[in-house]
Amino acid sequence: MKSSPVTKIFLVVILITTSGSPIFSQSTDSKRSYKRGKVYLHDRSILTVKNLSIDKSSLSFDYQNQSKKINYALDDIKMVRVASGNYAGRGALIGGGTMLLASLRALSEIQRNPYLTTKDNAGEIIAGFIVGGSLMGALIGMAFPKWKTIFPSNNETSRHKRPGISTGLSASQNYVGLKFCLNF
Repeated sequence: MKSSPVTKIFLVVILITTSGSPIFSQSTDSKRSYKRGKVYLHDRSILTVKNLSIDKSSLSFDYQNQSKKINYALDDIKMVRVASGNYAGRGALIGGGTMLLASLRALSEIQRNPYLTTKDNAGEIIAGFIVGGSLMGALIGMAFPKWKTIFPSNNETSRHKRPGISTGLSASQNYVGLKFCLNF
C-alpha cells in the first residue's frame, strides 16, 4: 500500500517538531562562572567579556586580552547578560515550516491544473525540501546567540512577553491543519 505525499509530509513535520529543539539547544552557563558575556555599566557603555565570574558583591572578567582580570562591584553594574545557546532549533522550525508551506502550495497548484501531474517520488522530494529547509534554518540560527540576563534577576527586568514559537496540529477526515505562531 502506497502512502500519499501528504502523509509523508505530515510525518516529517511531526519528526522535525518533536526532535528539533532538543537536538539543537545548547547551554553553556554554569552556576557562577560563564564563558562569555556582556557587562552593561551605568554610563551606558557595554563591555563584551570572557571568563566572567560573579559572586554576591562583585564581578570579575577578562577584557580585550588584558593580562589581569578586571573587577567591579555589583553596585557599579547596571546589567550582566551571558551567552546561553543559540537559535538553531527555532531556525530549523522556521526553515522546515517555510518549505512545508511552499510544498503544499505546489501540490495544490498541481491538483488544480489538469496539465500538471506528480511523479511517484513526489513525497520523497517534498520531504527532502523540508529537511533541507530545516537544516538551512538551523545553520542560520546557529549564528545568532541567545543572551540570558543574570544580574539583576529576570523578574526585575522583564516587561514584555518573551519571544517564542508555538505550533499546533489539527486533523479530521477532510483536512489537516498546522498552526504556527511567532512572538517577537
